[in-house]
Amino acid sequence: MQRWYRSLPGGFSRAEYALLDPVAKTDWQVYVLDLGDVEGIMNAHDLRLNREQLTDRLFELWRNRWIECLIDGEVVDPSLPVLEEQFAREGHWPLDSRPLFYRLGAIGGAVWESLTVLDWAKYVSRTLHDHPGDRWQTLACSDRDLLKLAFTADQLGVGRGMRVLPGTERWSETQAWRPTYWRTLPVVGYQVKYSYERKSRGPLSEEEWVLWEKIRRELPERTHWRKSFEEVCAERFLDSGRG
Repeated sequence: MQRWYRSLPGGFSRAEYALLDPVAKTDWQVYVLDLGDVEGIMNAHDLRLNREQLTDRLFELWRNRWIECLIDGEVVDPSLPVLEEQFAREGHWPLDSRPLFYRLGAIGGAVWESLTVLDWAKYVSRTLHDHPGDRWQTLACSDRDLLKLAFTADQLGVGRGMRVLPGTERWSETQAWRPTYWRTLPVVGYQVKYSYERKSRGPLSEEEWVLWEKIRRELPERTHWRKSFEEVCAERFLDSGRG
């Protein structure tokens, strides 16, 4: 771990962790990091970096292979001009150039996991495909019982604004489970894929309400798979407070 930290000239701080954490599950377009209200727009963390600092920190992560950057789905070599172009607000920014995406690389993933993950077995991944006429979602987990619980919660659909289409669920398993795009675990993975529609389901029966209350109490504890961003900052970084 310490040798990885030393690979960054400026060291590893809350700012670097704030850049790694949002892309633990999926990639991001780089330019959104400089939108000003990144917290409100992307439900992200307060980076507390001006544009120059943001560019420098992100480039060091890229240059040292903590992250990967992609254009049109292809990994590209580290380039400071390409990165700076993402923050150049000229013309119909950012539509005048192909957007640059970033995601965790091997080192960034390992560091993020060592700081954040409590138990992968408690993680239920979700893949959502939301297009009119072709809406489906996939849930996956290495704990089949936990997956069934999460799926039942989706079927009950309280406050979700979406209804699982009965009889569309398909269960399967894999010999190696991939909880995220950058991490594969040598354990059996289970998944359920179902179709849904964008409408609330009808009222719950009394029996379903009892079941929902049980799941509502049980599911948060059983899916507490990671430390929060705030917990990690309080444990690891002296500048964990805001401002």
